[in-house]
Amino acid sequence: MSILNASSTNDRNTRIHQELLDSGLYLGDRAILQHVEWKPNGRRESLFIKESPSSPSDDQKPSSDDSVADLATLSTVVRINDNGFWLTSDAGWRAPTDITPHLRDAKASCIGVSPLTGVFRDDFFLSVENAHLLQQQIATPNAGEHLGFACKGEGQFAELKFRHMLFERMSEKPDSQTLHATVDLATWPVHSDGAQEELDEMKNNYRAIPLAAYDIQDHLIPPSSYRQKLQGAIVEIDFDLSHSAFRNKDTYTTDIRTIRVLKPPPYVTPAPKRSLPTTLPSRNTK
Repeated sequence: MSILNASSTNDRNTRIHQELLDSGLYLGDRAILQHVEWKPNGRRESLFIKESPSSPSDDQKPSSDDSVADLATLSTVVRINDNGFWLTSDAGWRAPTDITPHLRDAKASCIGVSPLTGVFRDDFFLSVENAHLLQQQIATPNAGEHLGFACKGEGQFAELKFRHMLFERMSEKPDSQTLHATVDLATWPVHSDGAQEELDEMKNNYRAIPLAAYDIQDHLIPPSSYRQKLQGAIVEIDFDLSHSAFRNKDTYTTDIRTIRVLKPPPYVTPAPKRSLPTTLPSRNTK
């Protein structure tokens, strides 16, 4: 990267860092706990934006039909780890397993670790601390097992886990909003024969949900390039956080809303190509 490009990237990231702090929903901000709260959401609990103390009086509030609590879309900045990278268009699915018997059950996922340098590295440790505090707020007393978001590693070795649902079953009359956010499976890339067979069976009933992932120029990353553009990159991830409890086990789930690349993965210089002589070259001897 040239000095000019590096300077431009640093300026961009400084601006993004301030925007995150101003949002009130940045996990690397000490004030975030004041802005969110857990509420029931179907069979689980989700984080919602906490109602402001300066909200309108009861007489001024909108009707119940219009008054819908907003999910809190949190933000954090991480380096996407090379290990545990399954944030691909088929989540690495090759054959049925007990957890994912079909391709349609697969969830793309990745592990976020500390950026190695810069202001976001310092923020990461506070992000992990805040993540633990949020999980403790809703944790089931005496739960025997905790899985998901911020349940592995401590300090510089802490990990944050994120996921993305890849496929959605279509209704008989899909609405325009669903069609806008999904794509037909005819051109959706997969990376194994087993996944391709599953995809062919799904084409009439399912559509794919692309990642809202954007590169350093803020261009949408195509599904075929997720690994190339995201593995090892420093990224901002915007996500929803939910909690579920089942059989003495707490699970914290993060559903990715948006990924924005702040620093691309390190460039790997390919090995030089060599011509193959048709005869064995002679050994030079003195």
